[in-house]
Amino acid sequence: MQGQFFKLVAALAAGRTAEEADKQLAEVVTAVNETNKSGSITLKISIQPAGAKMGTAVVSFESSIESKPPRHPLGLTQFFALENGELSRRHPDQAELKFTEAEGEEVNN
Repeated sequence: MQGQFFKLVAALAAGRTAEEADKQLAEVVTAVNETNKSGSITLKISIQPAGAKMGTAVVSFESSIESKPPRHPLGLTQFFALENGELSRRHPDQAELKFTEAEGEEVNN
C-alpha cells in the first residue's frame, strides 16, 4: 500500500528525484559489496509555504540526494625514512643487487 510519502517521492522533480535516488542507491550497494564497508544514501526534502490559491494552502517541496559510498582503499606503500628526511624504497644499508637476463644483458633494479 502506497501512502503519501511514496506518492510524494515519485512526484518530486517530475520523477527525477526517485530516478537519481535509485541510481545512487545502486552505486552505494555495489561499493559496499566491493569493499565490505558501510555506505549511506540520504534523501532530504525541504518544505516551504508558498501562499494560498483559492483559499487552500500551498506548499513547495525541494529535494536533494546525497550518497556516501565507501571509499576503495588505494593500497599501502612503505618507504624507508632516511636520516636526512628523504624517503627511499630501498633499505639504505642494503647493497644494490645486479640481475642479468638470460641473454646476458645487465639489468639494474
